[in-house]
Amino acid sequence: MDKNLFKQKVYDQGRDLEVAIFNTLFEGDEREMVAYALSIFQNKDGGFGHGLEPDSTNPNSSPFQTSVALEILCDVGFRDDNLDEYTKDLINRAFKYLLKTLENDYWPSTVPSNNDFPCAIWWMHDPNKKQTINPTGSILGSTLLLANKSTNGYKTALTQAIQHLKRYLNEPCHEKHDLAVLARLYHALKEVEPQCELLGAFKEKLFKEIQESIDPVDQWKGYATMPFDFPLDDDNYGIDPTILSASVDYLKRTLKNNYWEPSWQWYKDEDTFEIQSIKWHGILINKFLSYISHIQK
Repeated sequence: MDKNLFKQKVYDQGRDLEVAIFNTLFEGDEREMVAYALSIFQNKDGGFGHGLEPDSTNPNSSPFQTSVALEILCDVGFRDDNLDEYTKDLINRAFKYLLKTLENDYWPSTVPSNNDFPCAIWWMHDPNKKQTINPTGSILGSTLLLANKSTNGYKTALTQAIQHLKRYLNEPCHEKHDLAVLARLYHALKEVEPQCELLGAFKEKLFKEIQESIDPVDQWKGYATMPFDFPLDDDNYGIDPTILSASVDYLKRTLKNNYWEPSWQWYKDEDTFEIQSIKWHGILINKFLSYISHIQK
C-alpha cells in the first residue's frame, strides 16, 4: 500500500506526534523527533496525560497514558543503549512517576480524575474494578527495554515480570487488551532475557490464547478481535496465514480514501468523541500501515 496516499493526511490533520512517528517509520527520519513530540504530553510529575491516548482527555498523569508513551518509544526503536540525553531524561522522569504509582504489584488502569473530563466509558474510574495485567505488562516490558540492566529499576522490573508471568501461566486469559500487553512483555523478555526458563511456556500459552481470541473472519465488524489488535510479532503468533491475509483485505476494504475510522464509540460525551476520533486517524494510519507492511514483507 502506497505510503504517499496517507502522508498528506497525517501532515494535514495528525498531531505533531503522529507526524514524527510517520516520518520515523516511513521516511527515515531520526527517532529523536518522536521523543520531542511526546514531551508535550508529559507533566511535571513525570507521568503522561493530556489525551495522549485520545479516548481519555484527562490532562493529569496516569499509569496507562504513561505506558502508551513508553510503548511509542520502544516501537520506534529506542533501547537503553541508544538513548540521547533528552530522551533518557524523559524516560527517567516517567520511571520516577511510575515508581510512585505502583499499587500491590499493579499499576491501575484508571485514575479518579478521569471522571472529571470527557472520556470513553471504559476509562471512567471505578475504585471497585478488579485490576488486570493492563497496563502493568506493558510497563514492565518497556522498562526491560529502556532501563539499563545494571540498574535497580531493571532488576526490580525483571523480578516483577517473572512474578506476573507465573500468575499468567496458571490462569486463562482471553481479553484482547490483556493479551496485547502480555505480548509486549513476551517480546521484551525474548529480546533482553532470552534464557528465561519460563519463556517457552509463556510463548506457547500466549500464542494459543491470542489465536483463540480472534473472532471468525465472517464476524469481523465493528469492535471484533482481529490479528492487528496485537503488537507486531516475527512469528505472527502462529496465526493461520489465511487469517492474516484476510486481515489485510479487511483493512483495505475499510479504508476511507486515505484513513481509517476508529471502530468504537465512547457511549458518552459523543460530541467530544467526534473531535478525538480525528486524532485517531493518524494513529491508525501509522499502526495499520506498519501492520500491512509487516504481513506482506
